[in-house]
This record gives sequence, C-alpha cells and structure tokens, in this order.
Amino acid sequence: MELWVNGRQVDTGPLQTTADLRSVLDMVATRFTPAGQTVTEIVLDGRPLTWEEDRTLAETKVGGLNKIEIRTHNPVELAFDGIKEGLSYLENLIIGLRTIAHLYRENELEEGSRLLNLALEGIQWFSSMIENVETFVPVDFGAERFGEGTISEHYKDLQPLLETLAGLQENRRWGEMAALLENDFVPYFERWRELMERILQISGQRTVSHEG
Repeated sequence: MELWVNGRQVDTGPLQTTADLRSVLDMVATRFTPAGQTVTEIVLDGRPLTWEEDRTLAETKVGGLNKIEIRTHNPVELAFDGIKEGLSYLENLIIGLRTIAHLYRENELEEGSRLLNLALEGIQWFSSMIENVETFVPVDFGAERFGEGTISEHYKDLQPLLETLAGLQENRRWGEMAALLENDFVPYFERWRELMERILQISGQRTVSHEG
C-alpha cells in the first residue's frame, strides 16, 4: 500500500501494523504534517472522502487499500478562502431565491421546486462552511456583535426559517412560500453577506495585529 502526503510518497513501513484510518491520520500528523497545518483532504484509492465520511470512517480498515493520499493546509488560510467562496456563492443564491419566489407566484411550480431543491443544497453547504470556518478564524462568533445580535445568533435564525418553509411547501401554500423567500430568506442571506465581509475585515486586522 502506498501513502502519499501533499503529493509526495512517504515511507509506508509504519503502516504494516496499522489497523485503521485513524491510526494512519495520527501517524501522518506526527511525522509528516508541516507545522501549523492540518489534514484537509483524504483520498482512498482515488476517491475523495466527504466531510461526513471523514467523521464516520475513522475506523475504516486500511488493509485492503492500494493507495492513501492525504493533503494538508493551513486551516486559517482555508477558512478565509471558504469565506470568500461563500461571499461569491451568496450573490448567486440571493438572485436565485428571488427567481424562485417569482416562479411560485406565477404558478410555475415544477421549475420553482427544481430550483428550490438546488438552493436548499447550496444552503446546506453554506451552513457547513460557516461551522468549519468558525473553528479557525480569530473571531468569537458567540461574542462578536454585529447590529442587534451576535454572529452565532444570526446563524441560529436559519433553522426556524427552513422549518417554516418546509411546512408551507408541505401544505402547498405557494404564495406564502414566495413571500417567505423574498421577505425573510433574502434579507437573511444579505445579512450574511455583510457579516462575512465584516469577519474578513476583523480577521485581517487581528491577524496583522497578532503577527505584529
């Protein structure tokens, strides 16, 4: 079995007695991960693991694998990249939500539902990205106030919106769905756009100050 870390094959001797993926990751963290970096991607025989699989496959037996590829990065830099990607995505999401609302108002339910499913997938990605970013940026989401509340409080406002939307969809109340998307979802994500720009600004200032 081959073990590659950041594009370079490393000695697989220690893997002869390794029983599971968690042991491999621990060994890589100890011996091969550059200072200040963390494992960000795992590829087993050419198949990248998802975030969910990363959490659940720690006990995966590695004996039947031919190649394990592991990549590491600076988590803070990745967090900033995630925020920038999120900002770009929000522009499209906000436009999409307005389009979906219009489709429901025009009773174009099939296309509206198709686009809504895509939007909900994107919202799930965005939510996971925020959770990951919070771990690494030098901003306390629970304490940092922006307007009337903290960043964490704004994050928690999403779930009630999703539950309300699901209830309206189940009861086929299309007009109310359109109103909810335009009057609640769009402002919610416009607020996130402001928050993320603020997080980048604060993080940049604090990083420079800390390094100084």
